[in-house]
Amino acid sequence: MNDLEFYADIAQILGMLTIIGGGVFAVVQLIELRGQRRDLVAVELMRSFYNPEFARAVAIIRNLPDDVSAEELRSGGPENEQAAANELLALAVDAGYPVNSGHNNVRGPLGGETERQLTPPQYAQLASVGGMAGVGSSRADP
Repeated sequence: MNDLEFYADIAQILGMLTIIGGGVFAVVQLIELRGQRRDLVAVELMRSFYNPEFARAVAIIRNLPDDVSAEELRSGGPENEQAAANELLALAVDAGYPVNSGHNNVRGPLGGETERQLTPPQYAQLASVGGMAGVGSSRADP
């Protein structure tokens, strides 16, 4: 009878260890699930931002120092200015923020000659979120 009680106690201890092990495993699985969800959200967010023009803009911006001034950005030429404008506009549009662009200095059909001249794709992004563009006509030929 003593042996039977001993084996019953061992079985009870093993049962309790199994329950505790299952609880620990469940907690670890929940932590992993949370991490997977976070990774999936990051992937979907990047997928919504990504297009070739945005990738090129990011590559240009990443090569600039963190504390670059507006003057230094302009000294890199229109490509740097447009890259900064593209990246900022893409972030605002993808977040659904209404965007307003004023004093645009539209002088040519392609735009993009200065940071104030939006390109046709940028105007399309502006329109997609119900944004507004103020088009100046000072000193423009009729």
